[in-house]
Amino acid sequence: MSFAMKKIFGAKEKTPLGFCDAPQMTVSEFFFGENPNYPKYHTTYRPLGHIHRVAAEGDAAQIEILIMLGQCSVHDRDRKDRTALHFACVYGRLPVVTVLVNNKCEIDALDKNHITPLMKSVQCWKQKCATVLLEHGANPNIIDKSGNSALHYAVYNGHEEMAALLLQYNADIEQKTKDGFTPLLLALREKRVEVAEFLVKMGADIHVADELQRNTLIYAIRCGSRDLAILLLEKGIDFFYKDVFGWTALRYAIEGHCTFRQTLLDFEENLYINKKRNKPEVEVEPKTSRVLAEQIDAGNDSLAKISSCPSPETPVLAMKGEENSCDTRVNCSSAELLSLA
Repeated sequence: MSFAMKKIFGAKEKTPLGFCDAPQMTVSEFFFGENPNYPKYHTTYRPLGHIHRVAAEGDAAQIEILIMLGQCSVHDRDRKDRTALHFACVYGRLPVVTVLVNNKCEIDALDKNHITPLMKSVQCWKQKCATVLLEHGANPNIIDKSGNSALHYAVYNGHEEMAALLLQYNADIEQKTKDGFTPLLLALREKRVEVAEFLVKMGADIHVADELQRNTLIYAIRCGSRDLAILLLEKGIDFFYKDVFGWTALRYAIEGHCTFRQTLLDFEENLYINKKRNKPEVEVEPKTSRVLAEQIDAGNDSLAKISSCPSPETPVLAMKGEENSCDTRVNCSSAELLSLA
């Protein structure tokens, strides 16, 4: 089996569910590149309504004439409940957006997927249109049928400037999708590292976790971002936090051959040295992790033989009502793909 086919169908997993095995490549990344820019309106879609066609073409003067003569309304909808404002935002027709807004169109109109014109501006990288909408009172915290807000769309596209614009207009930085993904956790899932760093610096909760209780530090290991990992540690992320498999970020780094695992090993050693200074009577030498790293380097592909942590094949899920052994702030589930419009 070729390297490419192994990447599609999966190779032997070393970390639970192959989460931090490196190198990684998703099916979409294999076919479309590392950062596929989707979803968005199909560019070949033909608007059916007269005002929708004119809006998509960007003829602001014609829009004004149609409205003035009463031949069309700014509230006209197509078969997918999209307004002229939706189309103007998709194609970045700023003059049309201005005309529609000045004629009191419904600025937060919802299409059949509960997607607003603002979401479409964000999704299609039309920042000037998004700015006009926000200046005229567009609500950045409306969510679509999957629970995605405009900020989730900005994060999904890796658009830091758009995310900053939305936060300037009071977008909820902790808004969760129906599957429990905040913008920060979504950024990490999609490997939008720069956006993730930006959100952390803007005060996003770093203690969020997915349905398997993998926190932001574990995701930083998966993303291969030393700077993000250091930033999270500086912000006080729990270094010894464990997911449902009983694995810490350090163990993921060791087993997944993370390029900056030495940084984490040194951080652990410093923690123990400081603890030793505070409690000199206690023996607290951090030898275990280094032994694990040496075992992996020596070709031992399974830590189960030399670790008290449960095997990846037998995850230990906390039952409802039981007290979790780790400091879990959020209980999330896997995020859906952003809905296709």
